[in-house]
Amino acid sequence: MIKLQLFRHGETDWNKLRLTQGQSDIPLNMTGVAQAFELSRVLEDEKFDLILSSDLARANQTAKYALIKHDPNIPMILSENLRETNFGDAEGKPKDYLIEHYSNILEQWDNPHHEDTFDVAIKDGETPRQVINRFLHCIEDSINQYPNSRSVAVFTHLNLMCCINKYVSKEFKLFKNGESLTLYYSPETGKISKNNTK
Repeated sequence: MIKLQLFRHGETDWNKLRLTQGQSDIPLNMTGVAQAFELSRVLEDEKFDLILSSDLARANQTAKYALIKHDPNIPMILSENLRETNFGDAEGKPKDYLIEHYSNILEQWDNPHHEDTFDVAIKDGETPRQVINRFLHCIEDSINQYPNSRSVAVFTHLNLMCCINKYVSKEFKLFKNGESLTLYYSPETGKISKNNTK
């Protein structure tokens, strides 16, 4: 089993303003940079064979600062498949807009046991299932490229982490800026889980 440690990026100004970022490319603010450097202290003794990051600035900046004490020769892949959910019509708009116009979809997303929890989307956006599928494709492709990897750091986004966590644990959980989620990936089955057992 391959250990995957997912990390949510540090804070951005849009986080602070409660704007829906989605796939908009917003950089870290100074608080976000500080959070990433704090993460570097937490990860100082962690060993990683491979680094994966969303290609959006807020995620790959977090990766850069969080792993500043690690070997610069560790392979790193930037991938569109690790981007945040495409929130379609709601991108760039206040969170209140989401609640006002899409409360029914948010309720289904937040309920892991709803029959449509993985298959509904905001207008012109992605479903959780689409997000999960592209995440799994990224992991599979990356491990195929670096098959000796046993510990992988993945820098990504809130809703992607919520989707993956809901998929593996059937629980809904929010992740703070800089918070992590540990998973295990089986190259033989292509499946991910929270347990280090095949």
